[in-house]
Amino acid sequence: MVAMVDLQKSLALIAARLNEEARKAMFDLLSGELRGRVEDLARHADPMGEELALYQQRLVVGFEPPVQVEDKNVVGETVEDASLAGFIAEDARDESDPLADLPKPNAISPNDAGLVAVLGMLCAAGPKHVAADLLVHLPLHLQGPLIVKMLKTSPLSATSALDAELREVVEVLREAMPNREEWGIEPVCQMLRSLDSTRQVRRLLTTADETDHESVVVLQNHLFNFEDLLRLSRRDQQALLVQVDNQMLGQALLRTEERVHRGLLANVSVRRQSLIGEEEERWAESTSQEVEIAQQGMLALARHLYEQSKITTYLGSVSRKGLKEFQFEEDIEDKEAEGEGGEVEAEEHINIRRLLIGGLVLLVASLVVWGVVSWVAMGGGQNTGAGKRVASRAGIIARPTKGVGVVGDVSLGKDFSGRAGKSVPTQAVVEVAGLARVKALQATELEEREEDEGGLTMRVGKMRTMVLDEDFVMRTPIVLIKGVLRGTVFDTRVVLDAGTTVEVVRGAVEVQSLLHDGKMWRIDRGSLGVFDTQGNGRIEKIK
Repeated sequence: MVAMVDLQKSLALIAARLNEEARKAMFDLLSGELRGRVEDLARHADPMGEELALYQQRLVVGFEPPVQVEDKNVVGETVEDASLAGFIAEDARDESDPLADLPKPNAISPNDAGLVAVLGMLCAAGPKHVAADLLVHLPLHLQGPLIVKMLKTSPLSATSALDAELREVVEVLREAMPNREEWGIEPVCQMLRSLDSTRQVRRLLTTADETDHESVVVLQNHLFNFEDLLRLSRRDQQALLVQVDNQMLGQALLRTEERVHRGLLANVSVRRQSLIGEEEERWAESTSQEVEIAQQGMLALARHLYEQSKITTYLGSVSRKGLKEFQFEEDIEDKEAEGEGGEVEAEEHINIRRLLIGGLVLLVASLVVWGVVSWVAMGGGQNTGAGKRVASRAGIIARPTKGVGVVGDVSLGKDFSGRAGKSVPTQAVVEVAGLARVKALQATELEEREEDEGGLTMRVGKMRTMVLDEDFVMRTPIVLIKGVLRGTVFDTRVVLDAGTTVEVVRGAVEVQSLLHDGKMWRIDRGSLGVFDTQGNGRIEKIK
């Protein structure tokens, strides 16, 4: 009979090794007395200095990155370590489980097995948006195995291949968690969809891909569905559709909703629409599986075009360069973003000086233009062309607009121009034709509205907007946001599944549903609006 394990101390030891963000998310997954006790123990826990039980040592050692061993003849230190190599074991699964028939590689390091099992139980039984916050802040070598663990585990196999004491830790934790545990593809999709950064999603998929490629292929096909192609801008849709033959497109469009059918065909010529219609009639008897294969083929092509930078909207591609190269690119982007943030702050500090200099230049230019016009009017010059050139030069001198820098295609501090989708880096500031001033609080995908020049479409990310004119509107995939008062300041956050939150810092906004006609909400200062993909919305007071 195994002695009862100390769950509270074990969780405290894990929390003590996490960074601040991950530790907070872990505490949020717990509740009641258990949370309070674990928080208190974690403040005084010393995983390196305390004398720990064997199973606790095995939990803590999971934080150490795995050592790459080239000699295949090297054997683990103990028989127990070797027994954990087959961590994802065969178990009783539902026949509809798309991962049931995939091979079970030794994807998880034996040292990670106990720690991943505990973290997996926390994520399976807790709110998925909180679990996602924990996941993205875990050490990189744990992120991929944890995703694979959740994908390929059922309640019956949560403790497979663990020794008795580690199994006891997981079972005691299971009893302590208040909610029913959920394993499999859909809970993982919920976690990833709750993130508002495509870079985070891409990194997580890349780490999981290095752990178990086959599982990630299945996950990609569930994380994004065929309707997500409507998230692409018109240019992106055209770039995709030109690569798809009429047969695949006609078959993929079978039995889709009218809005999807109409939305995609709006980006091809009338002649091609008729040809695609003929293909739909030809393949009308296709099975659901054949239609799904065609749809997944188009999504896979979209991911491929994203890797080639031919489209700008992320649909689940995995970095082909590998995790190390992907991390290197992230570090470079972060350093550039920090530099850009400094430039933006510098711009804000010298705005007053610019206004004074601009006013002085305008005054001088006005005097020059007045003098030239007077001279021409008095007959002092017969060459009117020369006079026009002087006036033109004066006009250029008098123009006060200057950009503080350029990031990609976005000029900081200038009007936002161009219809293509833009990926705005953290801290970038963009002015929208005098109607608004927006500041990206993290990397954000947006584009100008094609219907008019009075707004932006935001696809994913987080942005702060100051409304300078009531004509400005911000559109997300599910709502339209309009400033009621000039000077209104509000934050908009759009996550991967298009769920939108709007927080009003000053003034007031009106939010109109794009999914249900007639639904409208007003959000005043100090309030937060939460809107989901079902067309529902609620207003909350900010504490």
